[in-house]
Amino acid sequence: MNPSTVRAQHFPHYHKRWKRKRRQSIRAYIKDWYWLILIVGLAILFYLVNFHWARFPSTESNIHLAQPLMWSSLALMAYLGWRFGLQERQPPNKRLVTIAVLAGVSQVALYALAGLLYGFNQSPNESLPHVLGNMLYVVSMLVGVEISRALLLATFRKGNMIVALLVSSYIFWFLSIPITKYASITDLPSLLRVTGETFLPVGAESLLASFLALIGGPTASIAYRGVLHIFKSLSPILPDIHWALTAVLGTMASILGMLVIRSQLLRVDVKDFRSEVFRTSTLWVLAGAILVTLFWFNTGVFGVQPTVVSGVSMEPAVMSGDVVITREVPAESVEVGDIIRFRRGDTYILHRVVEVQMDGGEFQFITRGDANYSLDPPVSVYQLHGKVILTVPKIGWMTIAARQLIDPTP
Repeated sequence: MNPSTVRAQHFPHYHKRWKRKRRQSIRAYIKDWYWLILIVGLAILFYLVNFHWARFPSTESNIHLAQPLMWSSLALMAYLGWRFGLQERQPPNKRLVTIAVLAGVSQVALYALAGLLYGFNQSPNESLPHVLGNMLYVVSMLVGVEISRALLLATFRKGNMIVALLVSSYIFWFLSIPITKYASITDLPSLLRVTGETFLPVGAESLLASFLALIGGPTASIAYRGVLHIFKSLSPILPDIHWALTAVLGTMASILGMLVIRSQLLRVDVKDFRSEVFRTSTLWVLAGAILVTLFWFNTGVFGVQPTVVSGVSMEPAVMSGDVVITREVPAESVEVGDIIRFRRGDTYILHRVVEVQMDGGEFQFITRGDANYSLDPPVSVYQLHGKVILTVPKIGWMTIAARQLIDPTP
């Protein structure tokens, strides 16, 4: 038989096999780069939500119609990648889901307790259509975000699990904050307020959700965040608390939830969960707790505030580099011998009270630095910012050194 005839007879078979290999290579290429497609989809959604749909004629049509449609599209795209693009997936774990629900319930309980102490505000969820619209938005958003989060974590955990956890937390932390929050920052007080009421709690929530998605897939992270968002969507009243307390509750509750979940992981069969995640997450939890504590402490909202001493006027009682803790006190409780913190112009001063006087029915204080020979001008009650209750030696030198690096001029 002619060789050319043989090739012609077998060409359909070779052509089919070539097409099959090509389809397989395209499928493998899509699997390898599906995470990039997903991130592009998230970026497009962020743009639409914050810039394009913000011009909708009504907020209801934006939140209750446009956004659920887009979040549902993201959920479908993420599900297809999760279902068909991953060979290994974290299966749902009932015990872990239960722990995640309890973590969310505990956080809601803390908010409710704060509401009992400080009061509640009427929730904007006044009508049944509004509540149903909010639920549609919350469900579509949670499913879309958490499956996307789990897919990205499952894709990148083969490299560095810790980097995957932190990058995922940051991506969805950023996506969860409306662009209007950044626009509302105009000065230092507004920066502190937005940081306390939004940035810190949302960041802690995203970190815990990523931790749950890493070890238990999207079901665990949906269970945790679902409790929080259902409370905000369905509760007829919401706690009316100061932003500084919101920072403490929202952040510390998530950190404590992570500690509880880590303590329970020894009893949960989590596949391929390496020990370095335990060690590294401990450091991040500790760093987060210290950061939130320092942030809350430094606001002075609750009447207690640290101050780094950079001068020498109070030596040897208070040395440069010491940190003093001041507490807000009524003027009548200040006595001779107390060290007070007061403001003169744009400068805060720490000096000792040497005399208490009355001027027009109001207290005023005569002060002097222990290392000084002359008295200060009288200090009025309006200049008083607190009395020193504790001195911690030398721990403020790092702050002084950093300040000198930034601005070396005396």
